[in-house]
Amino acid sequence: MIEGLLDLPSHVRKRLVKALETGSIGPPYSTTSLQSTLNMTEGASDCLKALEEMERAGIGGASAAAWIRSVDEATSRRPRPDLVWSGPEVPGLHARDTPPGL
Repeated sequence: MIEGLLDLPSHVRKRLVKALETGSIGPPYSTTSLQSTLNMTEGASDCLKALEEMERAGIGGASAAAWIRSVDEATSRRPRPDLVWSGPEVPGLHARDTPPGL
């Protein structure tokens, strides 16, 4: 049910929460209204399916917003990868030394 919401970038989920709280979007949901309100093109149909399924389960409006906010907060606590590169140092760019053998 929630895959369509989990796949959204965090900033779009925050926009969705705000739109649900203010009533900018609500049932009956449509792909066009989601695309317009959330300023998105990809993922709107999956988001629509998730919102419709939540509505059928009795989770809508402010309740849906609170639930989506909880998901967003939980996913934001996951550790994020720390990307590094190897190779020659480039003047002007900070490079972090990595331990030998990594």
